[in-house]
Amino acid sequence: RQFVYSKVMCWVAVDRGLWLAEDCGFECNREAWERTRDEIRAEILEKGYNEERGCFTQAYGYEDLDASLLALPLRRFIDVDDPRMLGTIERIREELALGGTDHLLWRVSPSFEDGLKGTEGAFLLCSFWLVDCLTALGRLDEAETLYDRLCGYANDVGLFSEMVDPATGAHLGNFPQAFAHVALVNSAVHLQDARMAREVQQEPPQNR
Repeated sequence: RQFVYSKVMCWVAVDRGLWLAEDCGFECNREAWERTRDEIRAEILEKGYNEERGCFTQAYGYEDLDASLLALPLRRFIDVDDPRMLGTIERIREELALGGTDHLLWRVSPSFEDGLKGTEGAFLLCSFWLVDCLTALGRLDEAETLYDRLCGYANDVGLFSEMVDPATGAHLGNFPQAFAHVALVNSAVHLQDARMAREVQQEPPQNR
């Protein structure tokens, strides 16, 4: 399969390479790099977006969803309020929400055949990415509610695992898991920055 998230990370590599070359004064074939970056993005938008479903999908030519798609605006590939991204966020919340919750997400659909035995739990990294998307959309109360619920899955010393069992809250997978903790901190910073920005906007002009 031609996985969309993998393709996006190829775009990120070239895009950030251009940034580094410019910021650090490195020589590069800028025209060729920009052309490659733009070609990758155009292909993703053409083949990775499903018009009928109104969302990005896990892989080219497939209808399966993947919660990693929540990272697309976080990687600056697409604006979070782009209609294509809004549709993707809503589809993921509708189809990958786990155990009747609104804050725990399957990484992929339970019906997806990955060749491995057993089932997975809720992938915490993707849940924090959902918080980040809601924050970027200005839905701060909703984002904070989800964030607080996710924080409730930390153990007695504040550590997170890779996944949690939605029924019992038991930690599953790698423990402790760096991705989950990095996402926890990132989400907290994004929420704080958004709250502070909103407070500044609400202040009378003479108090700014």
